[in-house]
Amino acid sequence: MAQPVTQRQVIHSEWIKLRTVRSSWLVLGATVLGIVVTGLLVSYATNAHWSTMTASSRAHFSPVNQDLIGVNLAELTVGVLGVLAVTGEYTSGMIRATFAAVPRRVPVLLAKAGIIAAVTFAVCLAAVLVTFLGGQALLGAHGISLGQPEAVRAVLGKSALGYTESLGIPSLRARIARHYAEMYGVPVGADRVIVTSDNPRSEDPAAIIEEILVGSGQNVEHEVDRRVAIDRVIATASPGDVVVIAGKGHEQGQEFEAGRKVPFDDVTVVRESLQRTLSASR
Repeated sequence: MAQPVTQRQVIHSEWIKLRTVRSSWLVLGATVLGIVVTGLLVSYATNAHWSTMTASSRAHFSPVNQDLIGVNLAELTVGVLGVLAVTGEYTSGMIRATFAAVPRRVPVLLAKAGIIAAVTFAVCLAAVLVTFLGGQALLGAHGISLGQPEAVRAVLGKSALGYTESLGIPSLRARIARHYAEMYGVPVGADRVIVTSDNPRSEDPAAIIEEILVGSGQNVEHEVDRRVAIDRVIATASPGDVVVIAGKGHEQGQEFEAGRKVPFDDVTVVRESLQRTLSASR
């Protein structure tokens, strides 16, 4: 008789999933760069332009907040990491194996939250510490030392964003359901979300979208036809807008029932849509 899967085994499984996916390392790398590069540049610029700062700016100046301003960007990337930890399993189909081994969702949820929290805390702690030491050196006489109480609190507090983001973002709060619109829209602050088809395979595309829309708010749009959805968002985008088309990445087709695969390339579709939109505006 097979032994039940333990929580320790579930945690180990989630750690393997996270570290073997290239996008996880890319996001963590972007997190480190966002914290370190932004903090050092801001610290250098602040010290260089100190003499031209207004009295009000100097009065409200905080060497800690100025140095660790890059953490604000890291909050976004950590949120994306949490999203990828869930959506990646649905895209690859691994979610079936996960729930076959662990039928209950709560242990998987706790394992994902714990792994992401631990990894992001360790990464952010190292990045924040390097940024603080380097940034305070660049601030010169306007900086503070790590030995001061407020510095220690700031370093530990800023590093803890991994816990707050991984435990609070909708990707994990959704209890590993298909609330893609909520997961992608909320962390990045999207002002418009259109839910469409990816690879429905043997499932009804409309039923998948209905499941995604549960809990996603009233402002989320939906369109079963992916080409139509892309055309719609491209045609209505304004100058300066950033359009994120998620789901397929490098894939060259859509998979439907009975193994039917229809050629579909997001890059090609976007290029054609942009050409039509630009032609219509001339």
